[in-house]
Amino acid sequence: MFRRKTVADMSIQPSRVFLRSLLIAFGSFVAVALPSVTHAFSVLPDTLPHGSAGTAYTQTLLASGAVDPVTWYSVSGTMPPGITVSAIGVVSGTPTTAGSYTFTVGADDSTVPTPAVQSKTYTLVIDPGLAITPSSIQSGTTSFFYSQTLTAIGGATPYTWQLVSGTLPSGITLSSSGILAGTPNTTGDFPITVAVHDRNGSTQYQTYFFSVLDATSILPSSLPTAQLNFSYLQSFTTASSTGSLTWTILSGRLPTGLTLGTNGTISGTPTQSGSYSFTVQVEDSGGSKGRRNYSLSVSGALRITPTTLPTATVGVAYSRTLIASGGLPAYTFQLSPSSPGALPPGLTLLSTGDISGIPTSAGTYYFRILVADTGSHSGEHDYTFVVSPVGGSGFAIDTPTLAPAALGIAYVATFAVRGGQAPYTWSLSSGRLPPGLTFNAANGLIAGSPTTTGSFPFTIQLMDGLRNVTTKQYTLVVTASPALPTTDTFVRLGLVVHQLVKLADDGNLNTQEDSSVYYLGTDGRRHPFPNDRVFASWYADWNAVHIISGTDMAIIPLGSPVTYKPGARMVKFTTDPKTYVVDRSGVLRWVKTEDLARLFYGDQWNRMIDDISDAFYATYSFGTDVASAFDYDPHAVATSLTTISDSLRP
Repeated sequence: MFRRKTVADMSIQPSRVFLRSLLIAFGSFVAVALPSVTHAFSVLPDTLPHGSAGTAYTQTLLASGAVDPVTWYSVSGTMPPGITVSAIGVVSGTPTTAGSYTFTVGADDSTVPTPAVQSKTYTLVIDPGLAITPSSIQSGTTSFFYSQTLTAIGGATPYTWQLVSGTLPSGITLSSSGILAGTPNTTGDFPITVAVHDRNGSTQYQTYFFSVLDATSILPSSLPTAQLNFSYLQSFTTASSTGSLTWTILSGRLPTGLTLGTNGTISGTPTQSGSYSFTVQVEDSGGSKGRRNYSLSVSGALRITPTTLPTATVGVAYSRTLIASGGLPAYTFQLSPSSPGALPPGLTLLSTGDISGIPTSAGTYYFRILVADTGSHSGEHDYTFVVSPVGGSGFAIDTPTLAPAALGIAYVATFAVRGGQAPYTWSLSSGRLPPGLTFNAANGLIAGSPTTTGSFPFTIQLMDGLRNVTTKQYTLVVTASPALPTTDTFVRLGLVVHQLVKLADDGNLNTQEDSSVYYLGTDGRRHPFPNDRVFASWYADWNAVHIISGTDMAIIPLGSPVTYKPGARMVKFTTDPKTYVVDRSGVLRWVKTEDLARLFYGDQWNRMIDDISDAFYATYSFGTDVASAFDYDPHAVATSLTTISDSLRP
């Protein structure tokens, strides 16, 4: 139907029909004078909405201000595969490939005598086609909370989910964000179809078969604990079934070394301790299924603590309790049949792990304790037990003198104990320490930097766990000295840095000064090894130890004690349940899990732990916890050191 034109219209814009009539009437030689007209129009819209691969797309282009009719066409660029622009200005089709496509469209209107021409460049984004994952969903179990997330791929966010057919199990709902969740209370198979819609109006469908299984069809309801490196056997049964049964681990995993057989039996020898969660499923020949969630714990190897026992004294009541860990409680203790010796006369070992009595004979005793658990597993530990004699050589403070201190130089002194029974309580009963030094009553440690020269007499008192008391008088001399000692002292005495030195053996078993070994550090000081275990972490034998005189020893300033070699072993204090690795400068770091200890030191990690007396608590400092495998590398720490001086505490 044509629009009715006015006279004004005819005078300004003669139609092509009118012109054609004039040409026919007067011939090709008739000249018609028409007014010159300048005309422009614009192409709309400014941008095109996104499309989705595989989904029909349509968008009409408009020529605002143009003279109809308008002819549209593609000028340049690349349109999405499957999309075209028609002569009437409709961009349409079903795009097949996602991507961003830039192209230019042109439009000619019907302006006379010269049509107006306009063009516009568009970028049309085709989003990936919608898809739903996963293609199948996990089964639910009655009385167990269920959660399954459905995911949309492609299209344009946001997405909206809905259930379009079927019925969900009672207790389960589908959220608009695509999460199936709830606690099902009815068994059966439930076919459902879900749909997801994206911002472009695309829709995708997915059909699922949602199975809900009976949680109570598998027995037993729980599993007994397994023991590390011991065989394990446990069978499953089902109360109701038809024909043959198929047993599987539906999710989670069994402990390393264990497998589930086709007959429904877990068997094998676990090689890693820990707690393991998994789901067992059984299906009979009739297609009926049942499943149950389980947690199976693998306890570590049996271990006896403490690893060392305090010294006893002849005629003094003694009591100490051994504690077992790992295995399956309860525990029974006894003297091992392979023990190299017996307990000291007067002491007995109860099956509960209590060692008690009144020792009657002094000496050093070697014996082996065996502990057994309820699972018929056992573990052993060797002890060296010292019984001190009574009288003057009994309970005493066994450090004869204190090394002199130097003004402004850090000073540390510890006291050795002979006999008595832990715990020990230290005190400064008379006199006073040099200003700048403090006395720790918990471990008998003198430490600090003296600020005044002079001689300072004082008396140290020690009380043991049986309230026996002993005292000893000392005089600590503080001398003026350079700000720091130097290794020149070593040179004057014919010694060298990094050398090991000690006093000659005085032949008296009741003294300990002659048994102390020192390391000569780059700081010009002698640094004592607290015990044989610390020494063994640095040296394989005693061959490098050099004997020097007491006079020469007194000239060399005393430094801080040598700590365990970093990376060599793990340590723990007698009253602290935590196990630590050793880092540089005597820094201890708590290993938070057995799995990390095993990663650092292997399956025999529990044999790489040394107990440290609480008396040496102040010898170490404490760093950040080791919470992951990236926090500590024993090999890297150990190989980063070339001498003990590299790890001495400042």
